[in-house]
Amino acid sequence: MRGAPAALFVLGLAACAQVPDATAPAVCPAIRSAEAWINAMPGPAPKSRTLIVLLQMETPDRWMLKPQDPPLAGTVLRLDLAEGGAGHPGSAGYRYEATPRPGRIEVYCNGRLQRTIDEIISAR
Repeated sequence: MRGAPAALFVLGLAACAQVPDATAPAVCPAIRSAEAWINAMPGPAPKSRTLIVLLQMETPDRWMLKPQDPPLAGTVLRLDLAEGGAGHPGSAGYRYEATPRPGRIEVYCNGRLQRTIDEIISAR
């Protein structure tokens, strides 16, 4: 009978070890491609010159890009990749309307730099 309490204790520990930690950060997806461009296409509306950032990732899940606070540090736009969002699975996008325009974009996930975009093209 002495072994029964010890066995119950070990089973209890094993059950606790299998419960996922809800506070653990999500595993960041691998980024296949990262692009940024300024929409300078002509049209009936005044030129908005919106900066668009698009990531393609190796994941079936939905992710989103959110600005850090403050989003612009000098000439660098800093974005956080976070779980969720309403976009298409495997992609994340962000539109930036403010000025001045950044010269570089940095994408972070769980506080770590994942990708830098140095080339921002102008789509005409």
